[in-house]
Amino acid sequence: MIANPLYLVLVCLVIGVIGDENTLCTKRIRHKKGSVVTYREEWGCCAGYKEGPDLLCKRCPSWEYGISCTQRCRCVKDNTIQCDHITGSCTCRWNWTGQTCAIPSYLFREKRQIPNTPPAPTTTICGLCQEGTATCSSNTGCVCNENWSGALCQNRVTTTPPTTTIIMVCECHFENTESCTARTGCVCKPGWTGTICSEKATITTTSGPLTCDACVTQNTESCSLSTGCKCNAGWGGQVCADACVEWTYGSGCMACDCDRTTSTTCDVITGGCTCEPYYWGSTCINKCPDCSANSLTSVSCDDATGRCVCTTGYTGTTCIETCPAFSFGNNCSSTCPCNTRYTLSCDHVTGECNCLPGYTGINCDERCGQFTYGQGCSFNCSCNTTNAEDCNNVHGGCLCKPGIIGDTCNETCPAWSYGYSCDSGCECNQTTTQSCDNVNGQCACNPGYDGIICNNVCLVDFYGKDCKNECACDKNKSISCDHVTGQCLCITGYDQPNCNTTCPSGLYGDQCASLCACPTSAYSTCHHITGACTCKPGYIGDTCQTECAENTYGVDCLGECDCLAVHTSYCDKGTGVCVCDSGWEGVRCDTAAAVAAADPLINSPIIASLIAVVVTLLLVLIILFVLWKICRQV
Repeated sequence: MIANPLYLVLVCLVIGVIGDENTLCTKRIRHKKGSVVTYREEWGCCAGYKEGPDLLCKRCPSWEYGISCTQRCRCVKDNTIQCDHITGSCTCRWNWTGQTCAIPSYLFREKRQIPNTPPAPTTTICGLCQEGTATCSSNTGCVCNENWSGALCQNRVTTTPPTTTIIMVCECHFENTESCTARTGCVCKPGWTGTICSEKATITTTSGPLTCDACVTQNTESCSLSTGCKCNAGWGGQVCADACVEWTYGSGCMACDCDRTTSTTCDVITGGCTCEPYYWGSTCINKCPDCSANSLTSVSCDDATGRCVCTTGYTGTTCIETCPAFSFGNNCSSTCPCNTRYTLSCDHVTGECNCLPGYTGINCDERCGQFTYGQGCSFNCSCNTTNAEDCNNVHGGCLCKPGIIGDTCNETCPAWSYGYSCDSGCECNQTTTQSCDNVNGQCACNPGYDGIICNNVCLVDFYGKDCKNECACDKNKSISCDHVTGQCLCITGYDQPNCNTTCPSGLYGDQCASLCACPTSAYSTCHHITGACTCKPGYIGDTCQTECAENTYGVDCLGECDCLAVHTSYCDKGTGVCVCDSGWEGVRCDTAAAVAAADPLINSPIIASLIAVVVTLLLVLIILFVLWKICRQV
């Protein structure tokens, strides 16, 4: 096995090639075989750098840091000058503070108007920038050139890769060794020394020399002959057997820097001071700004920053301000879940949403239910619910259905208007329209008309409401049908209702409106179209004014009497019957009648008079009946 010194020489040579900058580091791999532990270490880029395509270690890009630059900086970029490429710590711009530069530093000063630019310091950071600086301003601080790093650009970055991979096998005694690296070799546990940690160490105390075995192991960080026992934080004494007393801390129990009048304790490990309420700072000597004056809204101030620690729902330098709109809770860090469009405010303590009138729900994103309105949806609308669709969720105004108006939706639209709010005018022809629907504006036509706006007369052969009725007229004997009533207009000589009958007796012509001009005693009827008289048998002439000539009879006097004239009194002009002289009989009056005893009743003048009166009355009644019939038809 090759001796350790040779490897240490090689390590030194490599370090000489690399330089003093920490761009290259070792990766330690531990192996144990039996009681022998070996370590293999390989070189690679340190934290804050990563290997580039040219195998050189390049500094992490902006806002990345750590091993192989795999971590993203948590700084608020707009408030940050730079993020350390190794640790990720944020260098804040003027007026910002906190680990991520998210806290305005003016919160720790007296509240005042924040200037747009920081005041010019008497001594700026730019005067401290080193040779690696590219630019500097009071806002950005020192901005480094490539291959330089550090807050003041004082560190040169070396990116030359090693030419050789160094592998070292440690020969340390495992049980006595804390660690082993190519740079340090064997690092012994307390109480051991030597190149491979094989020798017990001795230290000198007031009671004489001791070995490192005298150190209290669990309280000891390390031990060497030159320094003795190096105690863990919180322990002291020559062999680390004494716990630190109050107001002491750290390795060896150093005195705390805390102001004991304004602090309660000192951390035995770190020496950090725990301040009394309303005091702050590393030594608790700073008094908080007026926090104690607002004990209802602040509980203390922050030990490190002096900022008042506000109670839930309050903020500001002295905790006198409630959380900004729509934020609430501890440090006002929670956002209210409200729908801001419909929310009046949000409780700065609980985050409960206070909805605007007309809205409800946990997040104020629900409208009031139907026919309710106002703050908390606690009011009922006064609308007629039969005629209203809803009411306005804010002020309760009724939203009427189409065709309805009025404050409570109790009125229909005025004539010839319709729709929502009756804002639309009907387009109907008002002359031929019965009404307009107040909901949709549809026209209800008068009988005899149809069409969208009632401007069309019914088609031929149809009449009445919506022109749905078919006329009943005889199409061969009628001119038209009235589109409103359906009454038939007949051709000349034909009568209503259906024009399928001729004019009544005694009437003729257009609409059967003309009286026949024939003498009532001499005619039977007149022609229904022309009015020409149709004479009774025994009469002739245009108006039936002439009786048949002697020995003629019948219709148009075309018949000739066949009576024996010498024994005939006359021939009836209507029928052609022979009226025989006394003592003769037979159709032609050519037969002598048998002699019979005289009947005193037949020859009585009283009986003859009665017969004449009866005949006269019958004729008058017939005439009156005919005149009544004519008048009724007219």
